[in-house]
Amino acid sequence: METTWRGNLIGMMYSASPRVTRQELADKIGLKKSYITMILNGNRNPPGAEELLTGAFHEIMAERGAQ
Repeated sequence: METTWRGNLIGMMYSASPRVTRQELADKIGLKKSYITMILNGNRNPPGAEELLTGAFHEIMAERGAQ
């Protein structure tokens, strides 16, 4: 199923301590939080969304680990 990555990403966001917010993803990528929400809810499916959002998540986690 092509939307599995969305559920996996949302799960990782909630499991992170502290949680990774949609606003943090938006800030990292340079998009609006509302657009990130539309993507994660499956209302928008831009090309490369999976790689972009999961990459941003991992960057945020790496930055947190470096602190």
